[in-house]
Amino acid sequence: MLYLQNQSFWNYVLTVNLRSFDMVFLTLLFTARVNIYEAVAFSKDLSFLLVLSVSKIMTMQRAFGDYTDALKSRTLKKPTRNQIYEYLGSAIAGFLDKNIRESKENFEAMKSRGFHV
Repeated sequence: MLYLQNQSFWNYVLTVNLRSFDMVFLTLLFTARVNIYEAVAFSKDLSFLLVLSVSKIMTMQRAFGDYTDALKSRTLKKPTRNQIYEYLGSAIAGFLDKNIRESKENFEAMKSRGFHV
């Protein structure tokens, strides 16, 4: 709101950038100091949800690496813009298909373990 209060543009930009830096720094500091697994250990449901979330993140990171390796192995020179767009389209479709399939499996697994959602 500094910009709307007739403050200088550079004052506004500096304030926004410092706030962004502050949020990133505090987030990194929090993740470095707090063990998130111990923080949710009081609840069986939250612990299970955290494990599912971390598992999903690791699966998606591995799939992204596979898609990137596939693009590199199928192009001899630097990919053109059209090749990159095709890659992104197929990667997004693959991520969506994989997420839908795994979500159904996770739902069935949670239901069989007594987590009724």
